[in-house]
Amino acid sequence: MNIVARYLLALVPLLSTMLCCPLSSPGGSAPPPPPVGSAPPNSAPGIPGFGAVGVPRAQFLASWTTLVGNGFCRQGMYFRECFTVTEAECLELTTRAAQNCISANMATIPDPIPAGYGETLGRTLGECAGTSYEQALAVQGKRKNDAICNDPSHWIP
Repeated sequence: MNIVARYLLALVPLLSTMLCCPLSSPGGSAPPPPPVGSAPPNSAPGIPGFGAVGVPRAQFLASWTTLVGNGFCRQGMYFRECFTVTEAECLELTTRAAQNCISANMATIPDPIPAGYGETLGRTLGECAGTSYEQALAVQGKRKNDAICNDPSHWIP
């Protein structure tokens, strides 16, 4: 697993909590998404402010895009410290990568996002966006090649 994937896995609980979608139980996995367009089961747990059906897809994706950019681009974070970019450049690149990943996966993203599925969806989209960001900047020669940036244990809590 590359450093980006490990870093993103460390961010998933934080992003999932911030998106108000509960994490799966310890040792368990998030439920698979329902088929696009299908109604959620009557027993679907409610999310405060969103009723029993989950989070509207557009709202979830807009919040996720903002949170990922803010998470990736804070001073001291891997995506800022290991690449020669300003905060504004990082936010622009992260937003573009996130939007491209959302577009590429839109057909498989249910509407609404069921409770408990935010973690899985956030991880999938986050790995896509982080990998895209890193590859784009590496091609431009903007990834730093030093001991700290090449050491996953420095970036993963």
